[in-house]
Amino acid sequence: MPSFYDDNDDLRFYVERAVDWEPIVRLTEVDMQSPDGPASVAEAVQTYREILDLVGTFAAEQIAPHWRALDKAHPHVEGGDVRSPP
Repeated sequence: MPSFYDDNDDLRFYVERAVDWEPIVRLTEVDMQSPDGPASVAEAVQTYREILDLVGTFAAEQIAPHWRALDKAHPHVEGGDVRSPP
């Protein structure tokens, strides 16, 4: 199953090695104080990876096959409102 996240070595490098997750997670997850939130930085990063993989798989399987038609169909302004193509 293709995934725009899992199949992208550069993106995975940044997520897995280049980003210092500790301050980002502590700020985003309110220092792990939420009872429904992650209990640790590692747990939060694992959740972020899973979300990236889900979105990457969705994009690869559901959006990418239609990229050509989506790229050709441009939104337009009609009566002051932006209208998206069908």
